[in-house]
Amino acid sequence: MRILFLPFAGVVALSAYVGWQMGKPLSESAVLDHHADIWVQTGPDGAEKTDCFGVPGEVDTVWITVICRHDSGIVERTAVDRQGRVLMEQDGPET
Repeated sequence: MRILFLPFAGVVALSAYVGWQMGKPLSESAVLDHHADIWVQTGPDGAEKTDCFGVPGEVDTVWITVICRHDSGIVERTAVDRQGRVLMEQDGPET
């Protein structure tokens, strides 16, 4: 009996842990860190994570707008919803 119960208990515990991880709400810090990492990888030479900051969305569908600004004048704005999906990206010189 115990031999059958232990694997079943292990599967239940693993499922509970995965479900808990998947159900955790997305944090603003995680969104900013993710998009700052993308900026460093794809941005202009000398791009740093500290070039990026977040502001609240201006419309209901946008949770955070991540703005990354380089000293050369290049600015990238990324609108993100509550599920972490990118709604739109705008880049170019700041006007």
